Amino acid sequence: MNYLVHIPSGLPSPELEILLSKSQEIISKKKSLYIVVCAGLNNYACSLNPYGFRSVCFACKDRLKNGLKKLSGRFNLIETPKISNNIINNKNLNKIFKDKKSLKNFIYEKTDLGLAVYSSYLSLIRDMDLKGFLSRYSLKKLLLSGICLTDFYIEFLMHNNIKEIFLFNGRQGQARPLLRIANNYKIKVNVLEHTTVFANSKGVRNFGNNLPQSISYISHKVKSISNSLINENKKNVYNYFKYKKMGLPINSPVNKSFVQDQNKHELPKNWDRKKKNIVFFTSSEDEYISIGEMYDKLRFGSQTEIILKICKLFNNHSDSRYQLWIRSHPNLQEVKWEHNKILNSIENKYKNIHFISADSKISTYQLMENAEKVIVFFSTIAVEAVYANKPCILLGRTFYEDLGFCYIPKNLDDLKKLIFNNNLKSKKNINLYKWVIFWIKSGIKQKFFFGNHEKGYKFKNYIIKFNYFSSILNFMSKVLIYKLFNNINFYFRNR
Repeated sequence: MNYLVHIPSGLPSPELEILLSKSQEIISKKKSLYIVVCAGLNNYACSLNPYGFRSVCFACKDRLKNGLKKLSGRFNLIETPKISNNIINNKNLNKIFKDKKSLKNFIYEKTDLGLAVYSSYLSLIRDMDLKGFLSRYSLKKLLLSGICLTDFYIEFLMHNNIKEIFLFNGRQGQARPLLRIANNYKIKVNVLEHTTVFANSKGVRNFGNNLPQSISYISHKVKSISNSLINENKKNVYNYFKYKKMGLPINSPVNKSFVQDQNKHELPKNWDRKKKNIVFFTSSEDEYISIGEMYDKLRFGSQTEIILKICKLFNNHSDSRYQLWIRSHPNLQEVKWEHNKILNSIENKYKNIHFISADSKISTYQLMENAEKVIVFFSTIAVEAVYANKPCILLGRTFYEDLGFCYIPKNLDDLKKLIFNNNLKSKKNINLYKWVIFWIKSGIKQKFFFGNHEKGYKFKNYIIKFNYFSSILNFMSKVLIYKLFNNINFYFRNR
Protein backbone atom coordinates (compact mmCIF):
# COMPACT_ATOMS: atom_id res chain seq x y z
CA MET A 1 0.00 0.00 0.00
CA ASN A 2 1.27 3.48 -0.92
CA TYR A 3 0.94 6.96 0.57
CA LEU A 4 0.63 10.18 -1.42
CA VAL A 5 1.59 13.73 -0.42
CA HIS A 6 0.39 16.41 -2.82
CA ILE A 7 2.77 19.43 -2.99
CA PRO A 8 1.38 21.64 -5.78
CA SER A 9 3.58 24.67 -5.09
CA GLY A 10 6.85 25.74 -3.57
CA LEU A 11 5.63 29.28 -2.87
CA PRO A 12 3.21 29.26 0.09
CA SER A 13 4.53 29.07 3.62
CA PRO A 14 3.89 27.25 5.94
CA GLU A 15 2.07 24.97 3.46
CA LEU A 16 5.34 23.78 1.92
CA GLU A 17 7.01 23.17 5.29
CA ILE A 18 4.02 21.23 6.62
CA LEU A 19 3.78 18.99 3.56
CA LEU A 20 7.54 18.33 3.56
CA SER A 21 7.32 17.49 7.27
CA LYS A 22 4.47 15.07 6.69
CA SER A 23 6.48 13.51 3.83
CA GLN A 24 9.49 13.05 6.09
CA GLU A 25 7.34 11.51 8.80
CA ILE A 26 6.03 8.91 6.33
CA ILE A 27 9.51 8.22 4.90
CA SER A 28 10.94 7.79 8.40
CA LYS A 29 8.37 5.07 9.09
CA LYS A 30 9.69 3.17 6.05
CA LYS A 31 6.40 3.48 4.20
CA SER A 32 6.13 3.71 0.43
CA LEU A 33 5.54 7.35 -0.51
CA TYR A 34 4.66 9.18 -3.70
CA ILE A 35 5.21 12.95 -3.68
CA VAL A 36 3.36 14.59 -6.56
CA VAL A 37 4.49 18.07 -7.63
CA CYS A 38 3.33 20.49 -10.32
CA ALA A 39 5.04 20.47 -13.72
CA GLY A 40 4.66 24.23 -14.06
CA LEU A 41 5.97 26.39 -16.94
CA ASN A 42 3.68 24.73 -19.52
CA ASN A 43 0.47 26.82 -19.49
CA TYR A 44 -0.13 25.99 -15.83
CA ALA A 45 -1.93 28.50 -13.61
CA CYS A 46 -2.96 28.29 -9.94
CA SER A 47 -4.24 30.45 -7.08
CA LEU A 48 -0.72 31.85 -6.59
CA ASN A 49 -0.20 32.39 -10.31
CA PRO A 50 -3.65 33.18 -11.75
CA TYR A 51 -2.29 34.62 -14.99
CA GLY A 52 0.07 31.71 -15.64
CA PHE A 53 3.41 33.60 -15.61
CA ARG A 54 6.38 31.36 -16.40
CA SER A 55 8.51 33.46 -14.04
CA VAL A 56 6.26 32.50 -11.10
CA CYS A 57 6.51 28.83 -12.07
CA PHE A 58 10.30 29.06 -12.31
CA ALA A 59 10.64 30.61 -8.83
CA CYS A 60 8.10 28.15 -7.44
CA LYS A 61 9.92 25.10 -8.80
CA ASP A 62 13.25 26.44 -7.51
CA ARG A 63 12.06 26.81 -3.89
CA LEU A 64 10.26 23.47 -4.04
CA LYS A 65 13.46 21.80 -5.29
CA ASN A 66 15.39 23.35 -2.39
CA GLY A 67 12.84 21.93 0.02
CA LEU A 68 12.80 18.45 -1.49
CA LYS A 69 16.58 18.29 -1.14
CA LYS A 70 16.16 18.37 2.64
CA LEU A 71 14.17 15.12 2.69
CA SER A 72 16.07 12.09 3.96
CA GLY A 73 15.25 8.62 2.69
CA ARG A 74 13.55 7.03 -0.28
CA PHE A 75 10.44 8.31 -2.01
CA ASN A 76 8.93 8.44 -5.48
CA LEU A 77 8.80 11.93 -7.00
CA ILE A 78 6.09 12.33 -9.66
CA GLU A 79 5.56 15.45 -11.76
CA THR A 80 2.15 16.21 -13.21
CA PRO A 81 2.04 16.08 -17.04
CA LYS A 82 2.14 18.89 -19.55
CA ILE A 83 -1.26 20.24 -20.54
CA SER A 84 -2.12 18.44 -23.76
CA ASN A 85 -3.10 20.16 -27.02
CA ASN A 86 -6.46 18.33 -26.88
CA ILE A 87 -7.28 20.20 -23.67
CA ILE A 88 -5.88 23.52 -24.88
CA ASN A 89 -7.84 23.39 -28.17
CA ASN A 90 -11.16 22.37 -26.61
CA LYS A 91 -13.53 25.06 -27.95
CA ASN A 92 -16.35 23.98 -25.61
CA LEU A 93 -14.50 25.50 -22.65
CA ASN A 94 -15.60 29.00 -23.67
CA LYS A 95 -19.20 28.12 -22.77
CA ILE A 96 -18.19 27.73 -19.12
CA PHE A 97 -17.42 31.46 -18.81
CA LYS A 98 -20.86 32.64 -19.90
CA ASP A 99 -21.43 33.97 -16.37
CA LYS A 100 -20.59 33.28 -12.74
CA LYS A 101 -23.37 30.71 -12.39
CA SER A 102 -22.12 28.72 -15.40
CA LEU A 103 -18.62 28.59 -13.95
CA LYS A 104 -19.75 27.61 -10.46
CA ASN A 105 -21.98 24.85 -11.82
CA PHE A 106 -19.29 23.31 -14.05
CA ILE A 107 -18.71 19.66 -13.10
CA TYR A 108 -15.90 17.67 -14.68
CA GLU A 109 -15.44 13.95 -14.02
CA LYS A 110 -17.67 14.21 -10.92
CA THR A 111 -15.56 17.02 -9.44
CA ASP A 112 -16.75 20.58 -8.75
CA LEU A 113 -13.96 21.93 -10.91
CA GLY A 114 -15.78 25.18 -11.70
CA LEU A 115 -15.86 26.12 -8.01
CA ALA A 116 -12.22 25.13 -7.62
CA VAL A 117 -11.22 27.38 -10.54
CA TYR A 118 -13.42 30.19 -9.22
CA SER A 119 -11.69 29.92 -5.84
CA SER A 120 -8.24 30.09 -7.46
CA TYR A 121 -9.25 33.16 -9.46
CA LEU A 122 -10.61 34.99 -6.42
CA SER A 123 -7.59 34.29 -4.24
CA LEU A 124 -5.44 37.18 -5.52
CA ILE A 125 -7.89 38.97 -7.84
CA ARG A 126 -11.11 39.10 -5.75
CA ASP A 127 -13.33 39.81 -8.75
CA MET A 128 -16.49 38.08 -7.47
CA ASP A 129 -18.67 38.98 -10.44
CA LEU A 130 -16.10 38.06 -13.12
CA LYS A 131 -16.15 41.57 -14.59
CA GLY A 132 -12.37 41.83 -15.01
CA PHE A 133 -10.85 42.62 -18.39
CA LEU A 134 -8.56 39.59 -18.00
CA SER A 135 -11.06 37.34 -16.24
CA ARG A 136 -11.68 35.02 -19.19
CA TYR A 137 -7.95 34.85 -19.94
CA SER A 138 -7.12 33.90 -16.34
CA LEU A 139 -10.08 31.56 -15.87
CA LYS A 140 -9.26 29.63 -19.02
CA LYS A 141 -5.68 29.05 -17.90
CA LEU A 142 -6.91 27.93 -14.49
CA LEU A 143 -9.48 25.66 -16.07
CA LEU A 144 -6.94 24.05 -18.42
CA SER A 145 -4.74 23.32 -15.42
CA GLY A 146 -7.68 21.91 -13.46
CA ILE A 147 -8.76 19.59 -16.27
CA CYS A 148 -5.18 18.36 -16.72
CA LEU A 149 -4.82 17.65 -12.99
CA THR A 150 -8.20 15.91 -12.83
CA ASP A 151 -7.35 13.60 -15.74
CA PHE A 152 -3.95 12.87 -14.24
CA TYR A 153 -5.25 12.02 -10.77
CA ILE A 154 -8.01 9.76 -12.05
CA GLU A 155 -5.40 7.74 -13.92
CA PHE A 156 -2.85 7.87 -11.10
CA LEU A 157 -5.20 6.73 -8.32
CA MET A 158 -6.57 3.91 -10.46
CA HIS A 159 -3.15 2.31 -10.93
CA ASN A 160 -1.03 3.01 -7.85
CA ASN A 161 -2.85 1.40 -4.91
CA ILE A 162 -2.91 4.56 -2.78
CA LYS A 163 -3.94 3.94 0.84
CA GLU A 164 -3.88 7.47 2.20
CA ILE A 165 -3.49 11.01 0.83
CA PHE A 166 -2.25 14.24 2.45
CA LEU A 167 -2.96 17.66 0.95
CA PHE A 168 -3.28 21.25 2.15
CA ASN A 169 -6.56 23.22 2.40
CA GLY A 170 -8.19 21.64 -0.66
CA ARG A 171 -10.39 24.59 -1.63
CA GLN A 172 -8.60 25.74 -4.79
CA GLY A 173 -7.96 24.32 -8.23
CA GLN A 174 -4.53 22.86 -7.51
CA ALA A 175 -5.89 20.56 -4.76
CA ARG A 176 -9.68 20.21 -4.91
CA PRO A 177 -9.70 17.80 -7.89
CA LEU A 178 -7.53 15.37 -5.94
CA LEU A 179 -9.77 15.65 -2.87
CA ARG A 180 -12.94 14.97 -4.87
CA ILE A 181 -11.50 12.10 -6.90
CA ALA A 182 -10.13 10.46 -3.75
CA ASN A 183 -13.57 10.84 -2.11
CA ASN A 184 -15.16 9.21 -5.17
CA TYR A 185 -12.70 6.30 -4.92
CA LYS A 186 -13.19 6.10 -1.12
CA ILE A 187 -9.50 6.67 -0.44
CA LYS A 188 -8.65 8.18 2.95
CA VAL A 189 -7.78 11.87 2.66
CA ASN A 190 -6.21 14.19 5.22
CA VAL A 191 -6.91 17.86 4.50
CA LEU A 192 -4.31 19.77 6.52
CA GLU A 193 -4.30 23.38 7.69
CA HIS A 194 -1.85 25.37 9.77
CA THR A 195 -3.00 26.59 13.16
CA THR A 196 -1.64 29.22 15.54
CA VAL A 197 -2.98 29.21 19.09
CA PHE A 198 -2.12 31.83 21.73
CA ALA A 199 0.73 33.18 19.55
CA ASN A 200 2.48 29.78 19.54
CA SER A 201 2.58 27.55 16.50
CA LYS A 202 0.81 24.39 17.57
CA GLY A 203 1.30 22.91 14.13
CA VAL A 204 -1.43 21.32 12.08
CA ARG A 205 -5.17 20.77 12.12
CA ASN A 206 -6.51 17.78 10.19
CA PHE A 207 -9.99 18.06 8.65
CA GLY A 208 -10.02 14.52 7.28
CA ASN A 209 -11.74 14.31 3.90
CA ASN A 210 -13.56 17.63 4.39
CA LEU A 211 -12.84 21.16 3.31
CA PRO A 212 -11.76 23.24 6.35
CA GLN A 213 -14.96 25.29 5.96
CA SER A 214 -17.31 22.30 6.23
CA ILE A 215 -20.34 23.32 8.29
CA SER A 216 -21.49 19.76 9.05
CA TYR A 217 -18.00 18.48 9.97
CA ILE A 218 -17.14 21.32 12.35
CA SER A 219 -20.60 21.37 13.90
CA HIS A 220 -20.39 17.63 14.61
CA LYS A 221 -16.90 17.94 16.10
CA VAL A 222 -17.94 20.84 18.32
CA LYS A 223 -21.08 19.15 19.64
CA SER A 224 -19.14 15.97 20.42
CA ILE A 225 -16.89 17.79 22.93
CA SER A 226 -17.70 16.61 26.45
CA ASN A 227 -18.99 18.93 29.17
CA SER A 228 -16.11 17.84 31.41
CA LEU A 229 -13.65 19.28 28.89
CA ILE A 230 -15.30 22.67 29.34
CA ASN A 231 -14.56 22.64 33.07
CA GLU A 232 -10.96 21.64 32.39
CA ASN A 233 -10.50 24.52 29.93
CA LYS A 234 -12.19 27.47 31.62
CA LYS A 235 -8.91 29.40 31.73
CA ASN A 236 -8.15 28.62 28.06
CA VAL A 237 -11.61 29.84 27.03
CA TYR A 238 -11.13 33.04 29.02
CA ASN A 239 -7.68 33.56 27.46
CA TYR A 240 -9.06 32.93 23.97
CA PHE A 241 -11.35 35.96 24.20
CA LYS A 242 -8.81 38.00 26.14
CA TYR A 243 -6.05 37.48 23.57
CA LYS A 244 -8.40 38.02 20.61
CA LYS A 245 -9.32 41.42 22.04
CA MET A 246 -5.63 42.22 22.57
CA GLY A 247 -5.01 41.55 18.87
CA LEU A 248 -2.97 38.38 19.31
CA PRO A 249 -3.27 35.71 16.58
CA ILE A 250 -5.73 32.95 17.39
CA ASN A 251 -6.52 30.23 14.82
CA SER A 252 -4.54 32.14 12.24
CA PRO A 253 -1.52 31.31 10.05
CA VAL A 254 -0.12 34.81 10.58
CA ASN A 255 1.13 36.75 13.56
CA LYS A 256 -1.03 39.81 12.98
CA SER A 257 -4.64 40.32 13.95
CA PHE A 258 -6.99 42.53 11.91
CA VAL A 259 -7.64 44.69 15.01
CA GLN A 260 -3.97 45.16 15.89
CA ASP A 261 -3.71 48.58 14.21
CA GLN A 262 -6.99 49.91 15.58
CA ASN A 263 -7.27 52.41 18.44
CA LYS A 264 -8.49 50.17 21.25
CA HIS A 265 -10.71 52.76 22.95
CA GLU A 266 -12.05 54.64 19.94
CA LEU A 267 -15.73 54.89 19.05
CA PRO A 268 -17.15 57.03 16.21
CA LYS A 269 -17.32 60.71 17.15
CA ASN A 270 -21.07 60.80 16.50
CA TRP A 271 -21.81 57.68 18.55
CA ASP A 272 -24.70 58.48 20.91
CA ARG A 273 -25.07 56.08 23.83
CA LYS A 274 -28.70 57.16 24.25
CA LYS A 275 -29.55 55.75 20.84
CA LYS A 276 -30.28 52.13 19.96
CA ASN A 277 -27.02 51.32 18.23
CA ILE A 278 -26.94 48.17 16.12
CA VAL A 279 -23.69 47.12 14.44
CA PHE A 280 -23.39 45.05 11.26
CA PHE A 281 -19.90 43.52 10.96
CA THR A 282 -19.28 42.66 7.32
CA SER A 283 -17.15 39.77 6.08
CA SER A 284 -14.88 39.28 3.08
CA GLU A 285 -17.50 37.30 1.18
CA ASP A 286 -15.15 36.31 -1.65
CA GLU A 287 -13.38 33.90 0.73
CA TYR A 288 -16.46 31.67 0.98
CA ILE A 289 -18.46 32.22 -2.19
CA SER A 290 -16.47 29.54 -4.04
CA ILE A 291 -16.86 26.77 -1.47
CA GLY A 292 -20.26 25.60 -2.68
CA GLU A 293 -22.44 23.13 -0.76
CA MET A 294 -24.29 24.84 2.12
CA TYR A 295 -22.62 28.18 1.43
CA ASP A 296 -24.60 28.52 -1.80
CA LYS A 297 -27.93 28.14 -0.01
CA LEU A 298 -28.21 31.74 1.16
CA ARG A 299 -31.33 32.87 2.98
CA PHE A 300 -31.27 36.51 1.85
CA GLY A 301 -28.92 36.61 -1.11
CA SER A 302 -25.41 38.05 -1.02
CA GLN A 303 -24.02 40.15 1.81
CA THR A 304 -24.37 43.32 -0.26
CA GLU A 305 -27.99 42.52 -1.11
CA ILE A 306 -29.01 41.92 2.50
CA ILE A 307 -27.23 45.06 3.76
CA LEU A 308 -29.15 47.16 1.22
CA LYS A 309 -32.41 45.55 2.40
CA ILE A 310 -31.55 46.30 6.03
CA CYS A 311 -30.76 49.92 5.11
CA LYS A 312 -34.29 50.25 3.73
CA LEU A 313 -35.72 48.80 6.95
CA PHE A 314 -33.86 51.39 9.02
CA ASN A 315 -34.66 54.25 6.67
CA ASN A 316 -38.36 53.45 6.75
CA HIS A 317 -38.58 52.86 10.48
CA SER A 318 -40.47 55.48 12.45
CA ASP A 319 -38.26 55.39 15.56
CA SER A 320 -35.22 57.61 14.92
CA ARG A 321 -33.45 56.20 17.97
CA TYR A 322 -32.39 53.18 15.93
CA GLN A 323 -28.94 53.66 14.43
CA LEU A 324 -27.21 51.16 12.11
CA TRP A 325 -23.43 51.07 12.01
CA ILE A 326 -21.86 49.08 9.17
CA ARG A 327 -18.29 48.09 10.01
CA SER A 328 -16.42 47.03 6.84
CA HIS A 329 -14.05 44.12 7.42
CA PRO A 330 -10.36 45.18 7.47
CA ASN A 331 -9.61 42.49 4.88
CA LEU A 332 -11.62 44.51 2.34
CA GLN A 333 -9.23 47.49 2.34
CA GLU A 334 -7.69 46.67 -1.04
CA VAL A 335 -10.88 45.42 -2.72
CA LYS A 336 -11.93 47.87 -5.48
CA TRP A 337 -14.59 45.74 -7.15
CA GLU A 338 -18.23 46.76 -7.44
CA HIS A 339 -19.58 44.54 -4.66
CA ASN A 340 -17.38 46.45 -2.20
CA LYS A 341 -17.92 49.90 -3.74
CA ILE A 342 -21.69 49.53 -3.28
CA LEU A 343 -21.19 49.27 0.48
CA ASN A 344 -18.86 52.28 0.48
CA SER A 345 -21.58 54.31 -1.25
CA ILE A 346 -23.86 53.95 1.79
CA GLU A 347 -21.87 56.55 3.67
CA ASN A 348 -23.81 59.84 4.16
CA LYS A 349 -26.81 58.46 2.25
CA TYR A 350 -29.07 57.97 5.30
CA LYS A 351 -29.35 59.93 8.56
CA ASN A 352 -29.53 56.89 10.80
CA ILE A 353 -27.09 54.66 8.90
CA HIS A 354 -23.33 55.05 9.30
CA PHE A 355 -20.52 53.40 7.39
CA ILE A 356 -17.10 52.66 8.93
CA SER A 357 -14.47 51.97 6.30
CA ALA A 358 -12.18 48.94 6.29
CA ASP A 359 -9.10 51.07 7.07
CA SER A 360 -10.73 53.00 9.92
CA LYS A 361 -8.90 53.01 13.27
CA ILE A 362 -12.21 52.82 15.14
CA SER A 363 -12.16 49.84 17.48
CA THR A 364 -14.12 46.77 16.43
CA TYR A 365 -14.34 45.71 20.07
CA GLN A 366 -15.60 49.07 21.29
CA LEU A 367 -18.33 48.89 18.65
CA MET A 368 -19.25 45.36 19.72
CA GLU A 369 -19.24 46.05 23.45
CA ASN A 370 -21.32 49.23 23.14
CA ALA A 371 -23.84 47.87 20.63
CA GLU A 372 -27.36 46.94 21.63
CA LYS A 373 -27.19 44.00 19.27
CA VAL A 374 -24.87 42.68 16.57
CA ILE A 375 -25.58 41.49 13.01
CA VAL A 376 -23.13 39.40 10.98
CA PHE A 377 -23.07 37.68 7.62
CA PHE A 378 -20.66 35.00 8.82
CA SER A 379 -17.97 36.83 10.77
CA THR A 380 -16.52 35.08 13.84
CA ILE A 381 -16.94 38.35 15.76
CA ALA A 382 -20.37 36.84 16.43
CA VAL A 383 -18.79 34.37 18.86
CA GLU A 384 -17.16 37.17 20.81
CA ALA A 385 -20.33 39.24 20.78
CA VAL A 386 -22.35 36.38 22.25
CA TYR A 387 -19.64 35.77 24.86
CA ALA A 388 -20.06 39.47 25.79
CA ASN A 389 -23.81 38.77 26.23
CA LYS A 390 -24.87 40.59 23.09
CA PRO A 391 -27.77 39.21 21.03
CA CYS A 392 -26.39 38.29 17.62
CA ILE A 393 -28.26 37.86 14.32
CA LEU A 394 -26.66 35.61 11.70
CA LEU A 395 -27.66 36.15 8.05
CA GLY A 396 -25.15 34.10 6.00
CA ARG A 397 -23.96 30.51 6.25
CA THR A 398 -21.11 29.54 8.51
CA PHE A 399 -19.69 26.68 10.52
CA TYR A 400 -21.21 27.84 13.84
CA GLU A 401 -24.76 28.23 12.52
CA ASP A 402 -26.02 24.93 14.00
CA LEU A 403 -24.74 25.65 17.50
CA GLY A 404 -27.74 27.68 18.65
CA PHE A 405 -26.12 30.84 20.00
CA CYS A 406 -27.19 33.13 17.12
CA TYR A 407 -30.63 34.23 15.98
CA ILE A 408 -31.25 33.01 12.42
CA PRO A 409 -34.25 34.75 10.80
CA LYS A 410 -36.34 32.73 8.34
CA ASN A 411 -37.38 35.69 6.17
CA LEU A 412 -37.25 39.47 5.94
CA ASP A 413 -40.25 39.98 8.25
CA ASP A 414 -38.60 37.77 10.85
CA LEU A 415 -35.38 39.76 10.48
CA LYS A 416 -37.25 43.05 10.95
CA LYS A 417 -38.81 41.78 14.18
CA LEU A 418 -35.42 40.72 15.53
CA ILE A 419 -33.72 44.01 14.66
CA PHE A 420 -36.34 46.22 16.24
CA ASN A 421 -37.08 43.99 19.24
CA ASN A 422 -36.21 45.97 22.36
CA ASN A 423 -36.11 42.86 24.55
CA LEU A 424 -33.84 40.59 22.50
CA LYS A 425 -31.54 38.60 24.79
CA SER A 426 -28.21 36.90 24.22
CA LYS A 427 -28.45 33.20 23.32
CA LYS A 428 -25.17 32.24 24.98
CA ASN A 429 -25.12 28.48 25.51
CA ILE A 430 -22.73 25.62 26.21
CA ASN A 431 -21.91 25.18 22.50
CA LEU A 432 -20.23 28.58 22.51
CA TYR A 433 -17.60 27.24 24.90
CA LYS A 434 -17.32 23.99 22.97
CA TRP A 435 -16.70 25.98 19.78
CA VAL A 436 -13.77 27.78 21.40
CA ILE A 437 -12.35 24.56 22.82
CA PHE A 438 -12.50 22.94 19.39
CA TRP A 439 -10.34 25.65 17.85
CA ILE A 440 -7.77 25.78 20.64
CA LYS A 441 -7.51 22.01 21.19
CA SER A 442 -7.85 20.35 17.79
CA GLY A 443 -4.42 21.30 16.46
CA ILE A 444 -1.59 18.78 16.81
CA LYS A 445 2.19 19.00 16.79
CA GLN A 446 3.59 18.04 13.39
CA LYS A 447 6.94 16.30 13.61
CA PHE A 448 9.76 18.09 11.72
CA PHE A 449 7.70 21.33 11.50
CA PHE A 450 8.79 24.40 13.49
CA GLY A 451 8.77 28.19 13.52
CA ASN A 452 6.29 31.03 13.23
CA HIS A 453 5.28 33.78 10.82
CA GLU A 454 7.55 36.40 12.37
CA LYS A 455 10.79 34.38 12.38
CA GLY A 456 9.99 32.05 9.52
CA TYR A 457 8.68 28.49 9.30
CA LYS A 458 11.09 25.58 9.23
CA PHE A 459 11.21 22.07 7.87
CA LYS A 460 13.51 20.21 10.26
CA ASN A 461 15.90 23.05 11.16
CA TYR A 462 15.87 24.68 7.74
CA ILE A 463 14.15 27.76 6.40
CA ILE A 464 13.43 26.90 2.79
CA LYS A 465 14.74 29.74 0.64
CA PHE A 466 14.78 30.83 -2.98
CA ASN A 467 18.02 30.95 -4.89
CA TYR A 468 19.18 34.50 -5.60
CA PHE A 469 17.89 34.69 -9.17
CA SER A 470 14.59 33.05 -8.22
CA SER A 471 14.03 35.49 -5.35
CA ILE A 472 14.31 38.37 -7.83
CA LEU A 473 11.93 36.63 -10.22
CA ASN A 474 9.46 36.00 -7.40
CA PHE A 475 9.53 39.67 -6.36
CA MET A 476 9.13 40.92 -9.93
CA SER A 477 6.27 38.48 -10.53
CA LYS A 478 4.39 39.79 -7.49
CA VAL A 479 4.76 43.32 -8.84
CA LEU A 480 3.44 42.16 -12.23
CA ILE A 481 0.44 40.40 -10.68
CA TYR A 482 -0.57 42.97 -8.06
CA LYS A 483 0.53 46.26 -9.61
CA LEU A 484 0.13 45.68 -13.33
CA PHE A 485 -2.16 42.81 -14.31
CA ASN A 486 -4.61 43.19 -11.42
CA ASN A 487 -4.92 46.91 -12.20
CA ILE A 488 -5.39 46.24 -15.93
CA ASN A 489 -7.99 43.64 -15.00
CA PHE A 490 -9.87 46.15 -12.84
CA TYR A 491 -9.58 49.45 -14.73
CA PHE A 492 -10.57 47.96 -18.10
CA ARG A 493 -13.36 45.82 -16.56
CA ASN A 494 -16.87 45.41 -17.93
CA ARG A 495 -18.99 48.10 -16.29
